[in-house]
Amino acid sequence: MRMSTRRPRGFTLIELLMSMTIMMVAVAAAFGVMINQNAMLKKQAGLSSAISQSELAFDAIERSLRLAGTGIDPQFAFDFDFYRCALPGVASSMTESANCQTASPSPPLRDSVTQPDELVVMYRDPSHSIWVPSPPGDTRAGCATPSSAGAFAGKIWAVTGATTGSVTLLLKPGDTIYRGQVLQIACDDGTTYTYATVNQNRTSQAGTTCSTATLSLYGTQANDPFNQPGFLGAACFSSGTARAFAIRRQRYFIYRDLNATPPRPYLMLDQGLDLDDSGTLNDGDLLPIASDIEDLQIAYVTEQPGILSLATPPTGFASVRANVIIDSNADGIWGNDSGKVEQLSELATVTGNSAQRGFSAVNGTLPSGAINCTGYASIAFYSYPCLWGITTVENSQSNNVHAYRWVAWSGGVTGAIVSIVARSPGIDSADVVSSDENTLPAVLNRQAYSAPFPTWYAAIAPAGHKRVTVSTSVRPPNLAAFRPHWY
Repeated sequence: MRMSTRRPRGFTLIELLMSMTIMMVAVAAAFGVMINQNAMLKKQAGLSSAISQSELAFDAIERSLRLAGTGIDPQFAFDFDFYRCALPGVASSMTESANCQTASPSPPLRDSVTQPDELVVMYRDPSHSIWVPSPPGDTRAGCATPSSAGAFAGKIWAVTGATTGSVTLLLKPGDTIYRGQVLQIACDDGTTYTYATVNQNRTSQAGTTCSTATLSLYGTQANDPFNQPGFLGAACFSSGTARAFAIRRQRYFIYRDLNATPPRPYLMLDQGLDLDDSGTLNDGDLLPIASDIEDLQIAYVTEQPGILSLATPPTGFASVRANVIIDSNADGIWGNDSGKVEQLSELATVTGNSAQRGFSAVNGTLPSGAINCTGYASIAFYSYPCLWGITTVENSQSNNVHAYRWVAWSGGVTGAIVSIVARSPGIDSADVVSSDENTLPAVLNRQAYSAPFPTWYAAIAPAGHKRVTVSTSVRPPNLAAFRPHWY
């Protein structure tokens, strides 16, 4: 019996082609899934980066806002007029500061609808203490005051002498005072004080011994309350009982690094201090806070918007009401009306012990018809800054609420609304860019923009980034204080 055998048989060409086709379809599908997953991961990573950077930005800004006005005159808590990104009488070489350097008498442009806002906050540095050694032998680092057994630590110094051009401080080992540092110099009577700005960098010697150092001051600057050393001629400043406190100036703004690819925006902090001892303020004096922060917009809530609806203006305001009350939508919030520049203002002029007030500025122009404030202490023209006068708008409020408290100026700010736009560091490829990535969302008084973008935003190539917009409101509790506290 003969058995038949079947010869081995391979795949036909058609079978091979079909198998290869199926395999290619499967591989293509797998690659498609991987590409989509990578794109999603990239977007999520970009959003995560934007969220984390926005949190860094908010942490810094909120901390400053909550300290605004600490230990200083409430109307100086927010700076809309004085700081121009330069040392007194010295040209600034900072980039990204054109609006801050607006020539006097127009104020710096802190509010804008075509680029980010700037926030300038002032407060007394809280890192200081005064104590009486107890029990005897207390060895904590500090300097004993000339007139008592108490000791100073941190950003406070005993004043041993003062002239209209210099101040002599008792420095502690390791103390550093930079050029541009604003000092609040106060006598122990609680009413005689002034502000002056240091004109040199000084670091005390090492060791454990405190020593005196005489620091030169910038001369009196018209219209600038932080440069008024002329009042230091009063005897109490050289009696050995006066004290000097460090005032912190925190200017937050968006800085564009146009040399990066793509150009990259940062939230930057300018303290007005000559950190690199160059004799001028430049980019080397700036401190980066957060990266990829594309926009910063600020609005200010005033405490008494009710004046806008008063049938009869307060005494003395009838002729200037149209100038001092400029709020486009009459809601008592400055900087939230789309497309409208609304900026608060401060001292317009200073003459002797009187001051004229320019309340709100629109499009960078101070209003006319400011009203004199009277009744100041003989030494400091801002001792009673129109906050606690005797003329009231409504007797039902309080006998110590002045009519100025009801208008649009920085001393009446009760809250700040902060909005930040943060973006992913990278740009999506053109085939996966969604429509929202090519649009800057509307924020407060800045409307939404898409191509063509305004010049400022166009320079940082906004198209193709994922974005997150975060907003919050912060109440600066120190502005509720009845008067500045010295000791």
